[in-house]
Amino acid sequence: MEEFLPLRNALLSQLLGHDGFLEEGDLCSDCTRDEEEATYRCPSCFGGKIYCKAHLLAAHKSEPFHFVEVRHWNGSYWERTSLGSLGFTLYLGHHGDPCPRAGTGARMLHVLHTTGIHDLLNSRIFPATIKCPESATTFACLNEFHLLTTQGKLTGMDYYETLVRLTDNTGKDPPNKKYEEFMRMSRLWRHLKMLKRTAVFLLPGGVDGCGPGVCAIRCPACPSNLDGVSIEGLFDIPQGLPDWVDTDYAQVDANFRLKHKERNIRDVELNGGIAYIVAQGPYKQYVEACGPQTEVNVCDSGLRAVDHANLRGTSAYAASGVGACQCRHMLVRPTGVGDLQKGEKYSNMDYVFASSVSSTSGKRMVISYDIACQWYINFKTRCIGLPEAIKFDPIGRQVDYVIPKFHIAAHGSKCQSKFSLNYRRFMARTDG
Repeated sequence: MEEFLPLRNALLSQLLGHDGFLEEGDLCSDCTRDEEEATYRCPSCFGGKIYCKAHLLAAHKSEPFHFVEVRHWNGSYWERTSLGSLGFTLYLGHHGDPCPRAGTGARMLHVLHTTGIHDLLNSRIFPATIKCPESATTFACLNEFHLLTTQGKLTGMDYYETLVRLTDNTGKDPPNKKYEEFMRMSRLWRHLKMLKRTAVFLLPGGVDGCGPGVCAIRCPACPSNLDGVSIEGLFDIPQGLPDWVDTDYAQVDANFRLKHKERNIRDVELNGGIAYIVAQGPYKQYVEACGPQTEVNVCDSGLRAVDHANLRGTSAYAASGVGACQCRHMLVRPTGVGDLQKGEKYSNMDYVFASSVSSTSGKRMVISYDIACQWYINFKTRCIGLPEAIKFDPIGRQVDYVIPKFHIAAHGSKCQSKFSLNYRRFMARTDG
């Protein structure tokens, strides 16, 4: 992993090259026609071959399923096209030749095929190591697993074992085990795809020039994310924005199902705070400096919500859960996620919250937290000790502390009257 990190800009250059311009001198792979005619690319071919139309169809006549993702250079970019739009006809009988008794009309046939299974960077193959690689995975295979695991929640082991079964379903002559190499390549692939999609390659300094959270997707509905758009002009409010419009919302909570067992593995941090999870170095340094924190429960309910803040944790887990911060539209904020070491400690949650809202500038901040009744008491004092890079000023703006509607019913009457969204002005139907 560490050997890959210095090469990220070079790797991104190679990945972008497959989507880049049709360069001068790129001729048809099977003829010497002018480059203007060699405007078709088959990503499934070794190296992503460039063809003219005639040789493209001829080259894939015997294996049409290989030719699933066709690209056509339209003068500006590679656009998707298909065999059907190019006039290709698949003849199912007579060894691929037309049937002499067939009618004149052709029918559309939609085929599902595992092209990605059977298809070094310039050849659309991703190596497992930088030095003397002995294992590699095709781009198509990595992309297919990426889609299957995000959409279908397929585990890496299940996908890998499927590939093993495709190779030898009897189990008598299985291929050499490459599961660990595959998972490492998959992790690097996702990281590089994220960098590619957020165009950090174009930043001064490339990947090393990334600031905190630049690769995270910002909520398009939050006013604070409308870059270059004047809210005053958008709503025709010449006298300035009222506080209820110029408001940032932060929803804080923890999840104790996302545990991570301690396996004494020295992991390499790839993102380093450029997406959703905070940079580990400053985060852990701050939490350790805060030391143990024991809070007295003042909530007048049987919820015992503050108990999570006093959990001792166990040495069997490197992380007992995660703390996170979202906007009101349920999008995770940039650098708004962090591991919890010993329960829902205030130092963890303070850092995650402050890191996620460090770029906001609204006159008003609404903070929704299921233990807001307890957490807010000494929050202003704790903010003083936050690192300068994420310093949050709860005095310089109006801050409203509320409890989400889902949790408020479990609190006592004292909390319900003070922290309920139903009794606060300018909250509309926010549920927190």
